[in-house]
Amino acid sequence: MTGYGVFCASVRDLPSICLDVRQKQRMSIDTLPQELKAPFPPEPSLPIRTKTVKDFQDDVEKSKASGDWKAVHYFYSTTFDSFLEINAAFKKDTNSPFNTVEDSGIDAQFVDVVYDALLNTPQDVQKSVLKGIINGLLQEWTGFSFCQYPFIISIAAKKVIIQRDSEQQMISIARLARKRADLKKKLKVTFVGEAGLDMGGLTKEWFLLLIRQIFHPDYGMFTYHKDSHCHWFSSFKCDNYSEFRLVGALMGLAVYNSITLDIRFPPCCYKKLLSPPIVPCDHNTLVGICDVTLDDLFQIMPELAHGLNELLSYEGNVEEDFYSTFQVFQEEFGVIKSYNLKPNGDKIAVTNQNRKEYVQLYVDFLLNKSIYKQFAAFYYGFHSVCASYALLLLRPEEVEILVCGSPELDMSALQRSTQYEGYQKTDPTIRYFWDVVLGFSLDLQKKLLHFATGSDRVPVGGMADLNFKISKSETSTNWLPVAHTCFNQLCLPPYKNKKELKQKLIIGISNAEGFGLE
Repeated sequence: MTGYGVFCASVRDLPSICLDVRQKQRMSIDTLPQELKAPFPPEPSLPIRTKTVKDFQDDVEKSKASGDWKAVHYFYSTTFDSFLEINAAFKKDTNSPFNTVEDSGIDAQFVDVVYDALLNTPQDVQKSVLKGIINGLLQEWTGFSFCQYPFIISIAAKKVIIQRDSEQQMISIARLARKRADLKKKLKVTFVGEAGLDMGGLTKEWFLLLIRQIFHPDYGMFTYHKDSHCHWFSSFKCDNYSEFRLVGALMGLAVYNSITLDIRFPPCCYKKLLSPPIVPCDHNTLVGICDVTLDDLFQIMPELAHGLNELLSYEGNVEEDFYSTFQVFQEEFGVIKSYNLKPNGDKIAVTNQNRKEYVQLYVDFLLNKSIYKQFAAFYYGFHSVCASYALLLLRPEEVEILVCGSPELDMSALQRSTQYEGYQKTDPTIRYFWDVVLGFSLDLQKKLLHFATGSDRVPVGGMADLNFKISKSETSTNWLPVAHTCFNQLCLPPYKNKKELKQKLIIGISNAEGFGLE
């Protein structure tokens, strides 16, 4: 209060502003001397573009006929060089403002023609357009970041960014933490008692063997749910959760070494892995906790989720008919244990009024709280290898694709990229093979891919990244096909007709389990 009073008094004691001062304050800039005037930046000169829709269409037709796309390439590269060029090309009147709903001032027909034509142009033309748009964003938008617009970058590019960023981290911390930095070196695997260099096949085989062992039910780390065909973290309490950290590091190593894993985690697992995407500096900060819903539970435990959904839609008296409380039960090593979903939950009845809260708390308990220590260890293990600001670019479904590959199969693309050993692609056996495979149902195509590569999913780079090979097997045609999953190689005997090949192939891919037949 004292300071405020002094300030007021000093203001009152100031002399009044005389008339000539007021006039000086209202002085126009026109009366200032020339040397005191700040120069105004000149208006940007607008380019003049005269090409019409018909001119452009004629250029495209000529390019298609001659194979020379220079004129079209020049149009795209200059048009998308900046926003001024785009403005000049597509606005009806470059110098007129159009800011009404009725008329945007854009020549929509021209825009549509240019876009439709772009889809059928060579890749170098398409790349020049994308480059121009990105450069325009960088020039015009203050504070532009790819993290704000991750959709611009393909998932294959994001994968490379994560790998390169991890390599740089390895270099920077090598002197400080030698053992931890070793995780970010490319794996080279040697099996004891086996000669040979690791050219990628041994690393993949090592991952396949290790994953198969880790997810075996006897270990008790993960529970396999038959209804959803996926694994989830066991809620059993233990003294040491380092094994879960090891599994997380293993999954990170697979991403870093471009190995597609045959892991069946539900989508919410990858949502939790990005919660948060960057490991917090404060170790007391919770990790791996995300908002979960009944839909997430449906993807893991569909029967339980269906029961909870029935509870939500029940029209009778929930309290009297269900006789439930905010307490749940779990079996751990043959012992039934109870957990309260909220303080004094065993004394709070589930009613029509609070059933939504009960379901939400139950789902949160199953997918977050009951497995917190297990998943936190898994989270830190994964990020010990893949810790990168590039993870800010990724959506959960993209992390899943990096780990497990894409479920979208394109057998025609696989046919185009397949390599042959002992066969030519025109040989009868190879023609029979592709006729049969392209006619397979999606289920049989997935079985074939799993049989030959160890996974029924496609790597981030597409079928071409599989390096799939069909080799001639110099055995009797009575034998079934054989696969070397560590090399994505299928050994095919020279079957004499399509019927025989189809029969033997279906038997082989439908009864294979691990490294042999069931």
